[in-house]
Amino acid sequence: NTSWEEARFEVPGRRWMDLSQPGLGLAVLDAGIVGRNAREGVLGLSLLRAPHFPDPSCDRGEHRLRYALLPHDGDRRAAGVDHLDTIVVTHANTDHFDGIEAVIRTIPTRRVVLSSAFLEVARDGRHRNVSEWLERLHAMGVPIREVARGDAWRDGDLRWRILHPVRDEPCRSINDASVVALVGHVDDPPDRSRVLISGDVQDEAIARLRVREAGTEVAVMELPHHGSWRPVAAAWVRDLDPAMIVQSTGPDRWWNDRWRPACGDAWRGVTCRDGRVSVTIDADGRVGWIGRDE
Repeated sequence: NTSWEEARFEVPGRRWMDLSQPGLGLAVLDAGIVGRNAREGVLGLSLLRAPHFPDPSCDRGEHRLRYALLPHDGDRRAAGVDHLDTIVVTHANTDHFDGIEAVIRTIPTRRVVLSSAFLEVARDGRHRNVSEWLERLHAMGVPIREVARGDAWRDGDLRWRILHPVRDEPCRSINDASVVALVGHVDDPPDRSRVLISGDVQDEAIARLRVREAGTEVAVMELPHHGSWRPVAAAWVRDLDPAMIVQSTGPDRWWNDRWRPACGDAWRGVTCRDGRVSVTIDADGRVGWIGRDE
């Protein structure tokens, strides 16, 4: 849709990609190959990068790469996914909203949730890619819901409550203006298990949340900013004391893991190690995981 997208020959991703039509499809599975592309019905994997700078010898030598082709029956409709209720965009960094148009074109979407801070970034004129993306979203006719701290709404059996950002409160960075939300069952009492979605919040936002939400306990927590370790973030994890932790992160942060002391006995799903991580909370509030991609 844009000149930037037309010039881009690949996108980052991990573990799998799929091309489907009603009744059948083909999935390409891989073990750690990052670059991929899809154009005019052809799926591709970028096996090596081999740049000349800054290391002219990068990627030389023998490589062992694993991938598999998986033909399958059906598509997302056969799996029961005929629409999306809500897409929540946490903040105005390109890697958090760039692919949403493609999703909406593929799967009917009832609403997109944006924070008041996101809309302010789009209005201030300094981030043209954000304002142009928002214009295209309006042109697609998808309803947009603006949210800030204190807002709540229901999606089916789920209730969302926004903890951050505060409307019109300045934030030091775009990351610190990320949406932070508690998600739980509509019938849950206040002390029942919840899921905390934390976006890319950093020191400033976490410090504010530790004061404003002191005493909050959660069952499942997403580590902030893709598992970027910071002392205040580790303290926040200890405050919340989740039973399960989801860390969307790359191998460098996992291999140099600094989170273990803060995570304690919590079960931790890490995307670069486990692939897709699925967590369940049953009607009695018990938390479990239903499988990992090995």
